[in-house]
Amino acid sequence: SHEYDVRDGNFGSVKPKHSYGAVEVAARYDFINLNDKDVRGGTQHDVTLGVNWFLNQQVRLTANYIRASIHPAADAAKRNLDIVGLRCQVRFK
Repeated sequence: SHEYDVRDGNFGSVKPKHSYGAVEVAARYDFINLNDKDVRGGTQHDVTLGVNWFLNQQVRLTANYIRASIHPAADAAKRNLDIVGLRCQVRFK
């Protein structure tokens, strides 16, 4: 479970109930349109899938996979990007 402080509106650390920690799965979809009147910046769609593993209240391992579909201005080639992000976070509180 996540701690939540109603007075400050802040989430605290996750408190795993099991010895192996806690796992959190996340998904996100993003879209940006950079076209406006005389500006032709293109568009981009992103899909992100992520897993957070809370080993304990102080250590979190995160892995994200992002599939980005970029559609630049009309004269540039469309392209797709596959991005992997890994992070280890240590909380000193």
